[in-house]
Amino acid sequence: MADNHRKNEAYLSAVIGKRIKLFQEHQAKQLAQRQSLPHDPIKITIKDGNNVKEVKEGSRWQTIPMEIAISRDLANPALVCSVNNVPWDLNRPLEGAPIFSARLFWSRSMCVNYLSPVQIERRVSIMMQFYGDLGLNDDHLSKIEDAASKAVRARQPFERIQVTKEEALDMFSDNEFKVELINDSKEEMITVYRCGNLVDFSGGPHIPDTSFVKAFKCSKASAAYWKGNRDRESLQRVYGISFPDKRKMKDYLHSIKEAEKYNHRLLGKDQKLFFCHHLSPGS
Repeated sequence: MADNHRKNEAYLSAVIGKRIKLFQEHQAKQLAQRQSLPHDPIKITIKDGNNVKEVKEGSRWQTIPMEIAISRDLANPALVCSVNNVPWDLNRPLEGAPIFSARLFWSRSMCVNYLSPVQIERRVSIMMQFYGDLGLNDDHLSKIEDAASKAVRARQPFERIQVTKEEALDMFSDNEFKVELINDSKEEMITVYRCGNLVDFSGGPHIPDTSFVKAFKCSKASAAYWKGNRDRESLQRVYGISFPDKRKMKDYLHSIKEAEKYNHRLLGKDQKLFFCHHLSPGS
């Protein structure tokens, strides 16, 4: 376990600097390009459901949805928004004359975890939870939670760029799993986010910064084959969940505890509806 821990630390120290450097280079170029574009006046239509609430003035490539949310007292509950029915980061400049609506929902993607020394292969959001396929050691769950708490306190922003597939392959060339996912992608452009030391590709959108995560917990870990193929590499899968306030986390954990009381496998055994005997397996 100690050897794996040192390997993971060595892996991260080798690639973090490279990825951040490439991210910053692409980010500087794209910012300069965006600033050189004409900031034409645009009309921003603000909707509440199907009703048009307001029309505001803005500037193309300059106005960001967060400014609109703040002007309408939506900034605190708003996490991402919808621009012309496309999910949009609150700090991403508007590219045309949009129809804007703040979307008050909790993005359940993995946003502030995996800042501890583990190698991330893939991140997926399922229902209310998320999971990631990792090179994971047994003691990493608490370390992931500790690292997530530090990231939340640091209010680390999510920064977004877009790169070509060739540029993405260069950025993530050290990770064979990410290279495979990039090569499998049908998209010509790959969206990459940075949050603190973490640089990873993701479709987004994401919350403005890590302080929006008020409760975070790793729930369990299990073995998993890469892409669910038993002929591929064996990894560890870690499950977790996050909420925008601690009360929701408390209610969720309580509901899980209550559901366990009605687990038919345990109830059936406790009520002697079925049993297993070493002389008659499956009885």
